[in-house]
Amino acid sequence: MSRNFWVKLYLVSILNAPLICSAATQNAGGTQTATVKNLAPYAAHQDQDLLWENARVEYETAKWANAAQKLEQYLRSGQHSSHYEEARRMLAVAYLQNLQPDRAIPILKELVLNQGWSRAGLDSRLDLAEAYLAQGKIVEAHLSVIDVMNREIKGKLEPAIKARALLLKADCLIVMNHADRAETLLNQWRSLTHQASSDVEAYLRLRIKIDQCQKLAEARSMDESKLLAEFEERGLCLSEAAVSVVKLAGRKTQESALKLFLESWKRLAAIPSHPPLPLHLLTDAQKPRYMAELTQRLNASLAHIKNTLLERLETSNAEVSNPESSDAHPNQKSVIKRMSKTITDAS
Repeated sequence: MSRNFWVKLYLVSILNAPLICSAATQNAGGTQTATVKNLAPYAAHQDQDLLWENARVEYETAKWANAAQKLEQYLRSGQHSSHYEEARRMLAVAYLQNLQPDRAIPILKELVLNQGWSRAGLDSRLDLAEAYLAQGKIVEAHLSVIDVMNREIKGKLEPAIKARALLLKADCLIVMNHADRAETLLNQWRSLTHQASSDVEAYLRLRIKIDQCQKLAEARSMDESKLLAEFEERGLCLSEAAVSVVKLAGRKTQESALKLFLESWKRLAAIPSHPPLPLHLLTDAQKPRYMAELTQRLNASLAHIKNTLLERLETSNAEVSNPESSDAHPNQKSVIKRMSKTITDAS
């Protein structure tokens, strides 16, 4: 071969080198870009898994506001996530526990439609009943519970679902002033679960007791001796209720029970200053003296009730302060303190 051939070949190789390098770079870049694109779904999946785990931790530790926030983030990260339906129900429950039933209800209605009569669907219906109760929509709550309990006719109601439905129905009946029927359901719950009590069941029984307490000494006119006897009985009834409030373990149920107790106590403490009228007629001259004497006797009775109640709370405080007590809960001392202050401040 001539020398000119080799020179031409050399020149061609030099001229084409940038093109070859450019093609190689583009190819490498193309491969790299494809690799990044392939990794993107994996990275997103990893982020989604992390969001789910964080949300679950907050939910399981009952940090409801944080749980709701993290579940919202998780659900925004992709509708086709593997825990989508579960996360939706958890978000509704977190809203419920965080006293936001209005935000829970639309989610629960959608879940009920999607889940039908499955176990998850029955749970969602009972969650919906609880949300309606929180909104004061008793009829809607009762109907949701009845829908679930009617499944028992078809033999498709698990004991755990029935137990929860019994408690929710009892709750509805208490609000509707059917305490006797509610108590029957609570007894059925005990027979079904073979439990002496639970926090929710104890709270419902406490509500029945406080309602019964409040019916005493409430008539617009009463015989004096009957009024004094019922006033004393009402005070003793509330003393027993106070101890039951302290024993509740759940913070939510305990706070609700405490609110009921304090309202009932304030109503009791107000009776001496505005006592019921006597059954017999009084003259205009007799009435002021009669009412003043009755108020004095009721105040003396109230002072006795206060002392009895404060002694009971002091005993309860000593029990929960005992480091060896197995029934002690972190919120109990705070509850006792708040109750004692309200009772002491009562006029």
